[in-house]
Amino acid sequence: MKDFSFWRGAIHNAKTSLVLKSVGEDLANFKNQSNLLGDETKLSEAQLETLRLEYSLKMKKLTAETLPIKQPGKPKFKK
Repeated sequence: MKDFSFWRGAIHNAKTSLVLKSVGEDLANFKNQSNLLGDETKLSEAQLETLRLEYSLKMKKLTAETLPIKQPGKPKFKK
């Protein structure tokens, strides 16, 4: 069963921003689907807020660690 510790671990273990985005999408889908299920599968608002905060901090860290992409400059021709 996916609970708070599962989602927290998934966010913590994400090594790239693409993986973290996937975890975020899965969490959003889980939250939407849990509204259809019973109360035992729902995360509290405090838990969701904590997960959102950890997600944003991890995303900032991962995007800061990536190297900026340099666009190639104009070619220099000899005259």
